[in-house]
Amino acid sequence: MHRRLFGRISAAAALVALAVPVSLIAASPSQAASTCTQSWSPNLAGGQSGLTVGCISDVADGNNKISIGDHTNAAWHRGAARTVTGTAASGSTALTVLASTPLSASDVGRPIGGHSGIKGGTFLKAFISATSGTLSAATTAAVPGGTTLKIEHTRSRVLLDAACTLAGTLTSTSAVFAASDVGKSVSGGPFSRGARIAVFGSATSVTVDDNPSVAGNQGPSAICTSPDTITIGAATYSPATSTTAVYTETYHRQIALGSPAVAGTDGGSCAGGVITLIAGGGGTNAGDVGLPVVFKNSTGANADATARKVASVTASTITLTPATCAAGATDAVIGLAGANAPPDGSQMTRLIGQLNLNPSLVATLDDCNKNTYDGFGVVGKWQNPGAYVIPATLGSPLPVSQAQIVFQTSVINFAGYVTNATTNLHTGAAMALHNRFVFPSLPTSLSVCPTGGGTTTSKVAVGLQFDPTVQSATPSVPTGGGNPASPTVRSLGLVTGAQGVLVQLTKTSPLVNTNVTPAACTVLAATAVPTNGCGI
Repeated sequence: MHRRLFGRISAAAALVALAVPVSLIAASPSQAASTCTQSWSPNLAGGQSGLTVGCISDVADGNNKISIGDHTNAAWHRGAARTVTGTAASGSTALTVLASTPLSASDVGRPIGGHSGIKGGTFLKAFISATSGTLSAATTAAVPGGTTLKIEHTRSRVLLDAACTLAGTLTSTSAVFAASDVGKSVSGGPFSRGARIAVFGSATSVTVDDNPSVAGNQGPSAICTSPDTITIGAATYSPATSTTAVYTETYHRQIALGSPAVAGTDGGSCAGGVITLIAGGGGTNAGDVGLPVVFKNSTGANADATARKVASVTASTITLTPATCAAGATDAVIGLAGANAPPDGSQMTRLIGQLNLNPSLVATLDDCNKNTYDGFGVVGKWQNPGAYVIPATLGSPLPVSQAQIVFQTSVINFAGYVTNATTNLHTGAAMALHNRFVFPSLPTSLSVCPTGGGTTTSKVAVGLQFDPTVQSATPSVPTGGGNPASPTVRSLGLVTGAQGVLVQLTKTSPLVNTNVTPAACTVLAATAVPTNGCGI
């Protein structure tokens, strides 16, 4: 592999510098065949948090697939958007769009942005026609004709004109509240963590329960400083008293297609302009309607030039308009990346490790039978659906994924994928929706020295560090707009106490599972003294 990445360095120094759990450094041949550790930093509930997982296995295990099932309290980036072409005068709330990129009544309450003249937190307040609507806030500068604007497919939004009472009545002339807002979090101003909309009153008024753990609706400790800025829907709770957030909105995703689709390999198939999802195909959502659909071929390029969008959905089908499928398509991409999505190419992951590196890859290394461990590190870059790096990349995309994390070296490119899961990695038992990161094929077998013939080194240590926000990206992720419920990379919900991720080390073929449960991490309440992590 690349000499600068895999050259002989002090493995301990390299791993310490990258904040990998100490157990990776202290590994000894007497350890069990597979051990894993984890750390979350920071680990305060209700905030952004990184994740570090380190695992040690034996060469003889042949493990070259890693799957990390995050806790249900962790929220990774998701959400979806579409674009319209519009214009607006300076100081106006009137929005005009082209008939070719129409508005719809379902866009009411959805955030909109994409031009500096549109304030962060602006959403569509009223639908007038397919070519005109009303913004929730006046523009600060003219939006020229032909400007591409992004509409988020969510009703999570920011109110800039809120008022509230001690009884918990929240009012806003622009809010366009709806019954579907019940359960959405209310944050900012005098509201406590975990506050949520309990009762829908009207388009301009709702009742907020500031403390669901107490019977009845509790108001905030003070009134809002009117006009106050209040965020609706950074999280959604169900049932009403729960501290566990749920996510019921649509999300940007890539679906692998087969004809016929094969469970475990494909997410679905397409025929006659209808994408039919199979078990594990990711499901559908009413918010999918109106999202663009782009078909990809095996090289990652667009399969054709036809502009399609979602016309309607059922629990397992997505009907397109125009009602056609692209010939030879291997994947379908639903939606566009939202404003809070990490830009393609954003650095947000580091893969680090120690192993006896095979000199056939780097000629300056010593022979395998010297039994010396070498350290390396590779940066992982976020790629949104539709922008996956496919050619010459080891690790085929999963049946359904919401991001690719690609690692590129001069020798080989390899990639992992972020996806949703509803089953326990260890037992297959049903559990709440959570995110999973999967390396379909990690090239350790290509780089490690095989044991035998005087080579006795048998350990492979791998560490993965995911940052809560991107470290480098152009353009940077905007703030103050987009979908409040979509973290940049990863954040924690309000649930406190002992929690842990699940790690599965497997051989790609035949499937042999080595399930490892890292030690639980105690997530602190917001009022506790902050800490940088669990186990670092």
